[in-house]
Amino acid sequence: MTIFLILVCVGLFITLAVVLFKNKALKRLVAQREGEITTVKQETVRVRTETELSLNEAQKLIDQQVADMRTEADRIRQHYETEARKIAETSQTQLSKALEDVAALRRFAPLRDAEVEVRQTLEAAMLEAGALRDQAQALIEQSRSAAETERQSLQLTGTVQ
Repeated sequence: MTIFLILVCVGLFITLAVVLFKNKALKRLVAQREGEITTVKQETVRVRTETELSLNEAQKLIDQQVADMRTEADRIRQHYETEARKIAETSQTQLSKALEDVAALRRFAPLRDAEVEVRQTLEAAMLEAGALRDQAQALIEQSRSAAETERQSLQLTGTVQ
């Protein structure tokens, strides 16, 4: 039994040595993994910090671009408002001038009706003048014809005598 106990003790000793050896190997492995975890955590912190910095820079750029766009929009709005005011003032001036011109012409409005009457009278007079000219022309022709006839008759009587 002593041999058995020695064998059991040797077995236990070998098991203990294996367990201690494995424990050391596992401790080394845990230490290595903890180092890797620390490295990964540091890398994560570094990446997070860089990301936050990049995000802050991007936000600053966006804010600057928005401010620039607002400034440009205000400038453009001011420009078009100024142009619209100029156009409105010019239109108002032209309208005032046109109204003054119309007011000046209103005093001649009664003459417009008189002008129509004068045109109608002038047209009638021209038609009558044309008719008189035609009549005068006909009378001249008659007179020429009568004078010609008279001349011929005088020449015939003068040659007959």
